[in-house]
Amino acid sequence: MARGAVRCPEMSGQYLTADVELLRHLPSSRLPEHIWNLRNTLLSRAGVSVDAEARQIRQIKTDLLQRHSDIFVGHVGTIDTEMMDGDIDWASLSWTVKSEISHWIREQVALKLRAQAQVQNQPSGNATAQETASMIKPGQFYFLRYILERMGDFSILADVLKLLSQSSNPTVLASVTDTLNHHLPSFTAIGATMDLLQSFAITYSKLSKTEAHVQDLIVSLLDVAIVIPSEASTVAVLRRDLARYDKKSAMAASSPVSEHMADTLNPVNPTFGGMLDQLLASGNCMDDATLMRIFDLLIQKLETGKADISITSSEAARYLAQLRLFNPKTFDGLMIKRVIGMIHTSPRPKLSHFLPPLIGVGCITLPAFFGLVKRLLLDADKTGENNIPDVLHLRLDMLSVLALGTTDQNTVPDLVSKFTC
Repeated sequence: MARGAVRCPEMSGQYLTADVELLRHLPSSRLPEHIWNLRNTLLSRAGVSVDAEARQIRQIKTDLLQRHSDIFVGHVGTIDTEMMDGDIDWASLSWTVKSEISHWIREQVALKLRAQAQVQNQPSGNATAQETASMIKPGQFYFLRYILERMGDFSILADVLKLLSQSSNPTVLASVTDTLNHHLPSFTAIGATMDLLQSFAITYSKLSKTEAHVQDLIVSLLDVAIVIPSEASTVAVLRRDLARYDKKSAMAASSPVSEHMADTLNPVNPTFGGMLDQLLASGNCMDDATLMRIFDLLIQKLETGKADISITSSEAARYLAQLRLFNPKTFDGLMIKRVIGMIHTSPRPKLSHFLPPLIGVGCITLPAFFGLVKRLLLDADKTGENNIPDVLHLRLDMLSVLALGTTDQNTVPDLVSKFTC
């Protein structure tokens, strides 16, 4: 009732009274079996197919199991392995279906974390590789978050964030903290904010003793803690730690990144990501030629989306954010020239694929991009030159960037409000 489900009937061509609509949206998780059977009987008498509801749940689970076997494990318990036709419209599902799917997702995350804990306790020599395989990776978290956000189930999303607060991956921890920040009013309303923030802070205190690169996590924690009056002491500690990391970076001896390593980079090589990690960690300064070469290798993944490049768009964007730290002025100049060239190109890359990863890591902001496009369009009007092809398509593509809820969830990384203002 509170979610307004009864006021928004979704069964086209069939009028249902408010009491029947309410029954259709009841979650099954906490109902006694006899109450659940009564609910199904009443719906059947009202002409609502309970079998269709159960079949839809099986189809969704089967679809997720088959399309995302790196996240979901197990089976649906029946021989019905029919997948969904087309993309799933998560927002239009009944709350009965949403609740069943979101609880199942939470169980899947818990299973994956238990498997990781078991691997950590094993003395075998392959424990490290097995542990890496069982960890929730950033891209996997983005997909799970997308589903729960589209379904509007913030209570289960809070549970998933709590489970992932034990992650040892700084990127995942920064992402779950940014998620808390982005939905702060919702999490505060259900009483989850303080518990989540405390869990993230405790994990950070442990991780900061072993991980050298936790600045992103510190910034994410600061964004949340700074708006909570009772967390003044946490803010002070985080600011002190951030200042200490900045001081270490400033005092580090100048050590140029290896030009030879940069020349050997091959984006098709499966080890491309590992080589980039090693390269970017090999020094704290970089000449412009090396920076430009690495920039070109990474930006082509976002422009073309080539599947043969062995890193994801999200990973390419995060490497670009790391690359920017070596020389922000040169990097920003390269990015501006690239964006201007892309706008003048025909056919141009889809902005809804190119921009969100860069916005998510702070390499580009929406106001700056839209301001640049506006200036280019005004200059073209003043000079009378038609040097921007297909302006209407450009404007529609810009609108699609704003409609991120309908964008392919696998191309949108950790896009949160702090990077769009």
